[in-house]
Amino acid sequence: MSRPATFTALLLLTAACASATAPKRHAVSPGTVTALPSLPGTLTPGPVAIGFKSWLLRAQASEFQHGAQHLVQINVWYPATPHSGSAMTFRDYALLKTTENTYDEPSDAARQAAIDEVTNALTASGVSPPAASRFMNAAVAARMDAMTPIKIVRAPIVFIAPGRGQSAADQAIFAEFIASHGFVVVTIPSVTRLTGPLASDADIGLRAEEQADDIDRAASAIGDWPIAVNIPVSVIGTDLGADATLLYAMHQPVNALVILSPLAATSIEAVPMFDRTRKLPSILTTSDLGFLHAPSVQGLSAPNSSALAATTLDFLDRIWDPIRPR
Repeated sequence: MSRPATFTALLLLTAACASATAPKRHAVSPGTVTALPSLPGTLTPGPVAIGFKSWLLRAQASEFQHGAQHLVQINVWYPATPHSGSAMTFRDYALLKTTENTYDEPSDAARQAAIDEVTNALTASGVSPPAASRFMNAAVAARMDAMTPIKIVRAPIVFIAPGRGQSAADQAIFAEFIASHGFVVVTIPSVTRLTGPLASDADIGLRAEEQADDIDRAASAIGDWPIAVNIPVSVIGTDLGADATLLYAMHQPVNALVILSPLAATSIEAVPMFDRTRKLPSILTTSDLGFLHAPSVQGLSAPNSSALAATTLDFLDRIWDPIRPR
């Protein structure tokens, strides 16, 4: 199986733009060269300043019904007070790989390995080594540990469930884009980075259950935030994460599902968490999910990464606008 790249493609497109000599700071036509913190294509960042936090959640062994015990790294982008917190570069996102499943301070070798993993992925996808290096050191929109606004308006939670092998760094550019439009965005590393790779197609359902449990742990932790609307949650999943979000939505309050390139949407019917009787929320998807019980299923024709991000934001806005706190 190849490594998923639904939103990693957005990261790659942004990285390729890091070679700009005269960056633009507003929406541009597709193919125009830009630089961070601007977004590629026609994407325009929202008006909301963004903060970022990351921490590890420890759960008891008895709570792991579908996989081996492990720490859960929770990564959150949220509406913040402008100019508070510390400036970040994309390197900070890459270094999150060193603390996905340990409290230990990473060694210099571990830090370099994390940087090399991202840099090698960029160059393997056609980004030049100089551009990849500049991208790693480019400023991003979020600011580390930024203060939440003094006047609190609760923001909807959007959870991004990663595909096989993906980390927070793979979701960062997309997460910043969604968060800048007034959402609290959460992601975690794929379970395949924590408890072992997907061995075969026969294990898809079991690993999706394992990741669905991690989604539940992280979403529950963020639900306690005073700036977040604790329920319902909107969930986006790609690859194995898409299968996991489907299972999660069958058991937890979810008001919107974005399912992108699931590995085996129909074969997961065999796992205990699958419940055909559960009514699902509205779905935006690249796949044929006609077998599901949902009020509406909006299809996507696998657009480019920028169009996919914009369509996803529009879908979330339409779901949340009637009930969003003001």
